[in-house]
Amino acid sequence: MKMVISWLGFCLLPLTIASGFEIGAIFGEPTGISLGLGPADESIMVAAVAWSFEKPRAFHSHLDYLHHWRTSGPITPSLTAYYLGLGVRFKASETKSRIGIRLPLGVETYKPKPLVV
Repeated sequence: MKMVISWLGFCLLPLTIASGFEIGAIFGEPTGISLGLGPADESIMVAAVAWSFEKPRAFHSHLDYLHHWRTSGPITPSLTAYYLGLGVRFKASETKSRIGIRLPLGVETYKPKPLVV
């Protein structure tokens, strides 16, 4: 348990010293939340914590550095960003713990008007 709490503190430490804030949800297996901080131009730090409810139950976390390449086309007013990153992943279950490297790759689309909840 001490290892999980220490890892969580390590993941959140870089997030407290950057500017700009994003929050997201992770749906599926595992389920959790993600937090992102950094300037809105090119790079961002993203951390996530999640819990797996399937057996064996496990705690998941990761910390990623993402670099964005933004494009805006004449077809749509929305902004599209492609990203590539490097990160660390940690998984702890009742029987064993694992640590590994992540290579996140993806596409984000930003709409012109914000979503208000």
